[in-house]
Amino acid sequence: MTLRILASGESNMNGAQHAKYDVTATLAMVIESSRSWAWAENGQELFQQVARMFQVRLAVDSGYIVYRKTALWRDSDEEHTKIYAPWGRVIPTIDIIASRMEKQLAHQDPLQYLSEQWLTLDQVPEPVRTDWVQWGFSSGGSWPLTLGGERVGALILRRSQPDCLDDSTLMHLISLQISLVLELLRVRRIAEDTSQRDLLTGVYNRRGILGSFPHLADQARLHDRHVVLGIFDVNDFKQINDRLGHPYGDQILRLVGDALRSNVRPTDLVGRWGGDEFVVVMAVDRDTVLSQVVERVRKGLEGVDQGVAVSAGWAHWGPDGMSWDDLYQAADRRLYYHKRTRRGS
Repeated sequence: MTLRILASGESNMNGAQHAKYDVTATLAMVIESSRSWAWAENGQELFQQVARMFQVRLAVDSGYIVYRKTALWRDSDEEHTKIYAPWGRVIPTIDIIASRMEKQLAHQDPLQYLSEQWLTLDQVPEPVRTDWVQWGFSSGGSWPLTLGGERVGALILRRSQPDCLDDSTLMHLISLQISLVLELLRVRRIAEDTSQRDLLTGVYNRRGILGSFPHLADQARLHDRHVVLGIFDVNDFKQINDRLGHPYGDQILRLVGDALRSNVRPTDLVGRWGGDEFVVVMAVDRDTVLSQVVERVRKGLEGVDQGVAVSAGWAHWGPDGMSWDDLYQAADRRLYYHKRTRRGS
């Protein structure tokens, strides 16, 4: 796993965090706030809203959120544990906290060791006590965030004022409310992602490719890289279906999709354009020979099943066109040229 930090900005250090408050009224406020949480675009935006609530409305002047994002699909990023939205006095120390957590992640899961209640200085062991004294904390606690009953994150809270209200139960209820919103965001994300996936192979469908292509092209331009489109077509696929049956043909398509994913990077786009035709969009270094890149991927498909052959075509974004349609047409012409030369050989 890797650890990343995504900050929400400086804390609003006003007097609100030191005020005593009515737990019932505060819980009602949290529930009301969570209505807007559900409209967050993603978990990062949700955590920033939560951090602002703690700073402005609750007597918690410092904290951060740990969250482990999991991949929905095999060709997505691996799991990453990130620190989100630090606020208050933890901001100057967040690099130290991140470094320690990175080391901890190498041999144990920190999400399994949460206090789930407020602890005072005399209740925490060394070296935590020394750190708290140095950083100005008088109490702290950690509460789990869950998805589907599994711990995927933690709400890490710190207070600098002594003799604060012991509202551990309220913090527990807030963590449950955040977890509920995370469930809603995940369901929404799954629904959105599923609409962009080919159900047979799990790779992108046309909608997914066309929706993701602009971002890949922008990133390639930012990093001064070439973008190449590859089209891959299973030769004589109709005969395969007619001779061996559609279930066998479906299995060939799944194997091709898996092989394409295995032969490109997670950041590249793999999609089923229709029937037995697949597309791959890759960002490559400027000294790369584009035709060789596509040919390497094509050769990686040769072993998916005995007797299965694949033809390929390619196009270079820019010289071959600046729109998807122009790019696709150029790659399609090279694909059929490849098919004709193979038949003639």
